[in-house]
Amino acid sequence: MCPDPGVPSQGMRVGDNFQDGKTVTFECKKNYDLLGNSTIRCNGGVWNSETPKCKGNYENKPNKENKYSNYANTYMPND
Repeated sequence: MCPDPGVPSQGMRVGDNFQDGKTVTFECKKNYDLLGNSTIRCNGGVWNSETPKCKGNYENKPNKENKYSNYANTYMPND
């Protein structure tokens, strides 16, 4: 039997059987990417890989191009 591998911050674990030969699977919450193996196996009381981590996925943040208003077609007279 393997020790409890834990649960990654901002993630979840599917499976709670830590017997030899069994696997557990990990997933991350929305907007987080899994770093590491999504499934690990208990072999002789040792997991075959470390518990993965969840890292924020910043692709869903506003695009830098949309951050500023477009003033290209705005007429501003000189004072």
